[in-house]
Amino acid sequence: MRHALALQPASPYNKSNLAYLQLLDGKAQEALATGQDISDEFFRLNVVAMAQHTLGHAKDSQQALEKLISTYSEGAAYQIAEVYAWRGEKDKAFEWLERAHRQTDGGLEVFKVDPMLASLHSDPRFTAMLRKLNFPP
Repeated sequence: MRHALALQPASPYNKSNLAYLQLLDGKAQEALATGQDISDEFFRLNVVAMAQHTLGHAKDSQQALEKLISTYSEGAAYQIAEVYAWRGEKDKAFEWLERAHRQTDGGLEVFKVDPMLASLHSDPRFTAMLRKLNFPP
């Protein structure tokens, strides 16, 4: 990701992916700093909501998520599901994944391998969604 950012330093997509890796590595403060530096509000709110949750800042996480929902629900259903999954709110995550499916959200292309959804893997609804999306088991 650092190489990708060297090639495209302003890419909100690359910065959000770096922030995801930082979250997965347990570096929530770094992820928050990376997220806050993302120029595109859509990507910024997604990362900030997850990083703030990880840091134990429930109010800040909720504010970022509410702004993401109120502003981008038509194009960010998958990313909203990621936030809910990261926060361990499985029912809400699956509600938004169903919405993403109805909206043919492009994020669903990585559904099976998205580490931000790891908390959902043991839920039978995850397997059902894999089938619905025609992913092999």
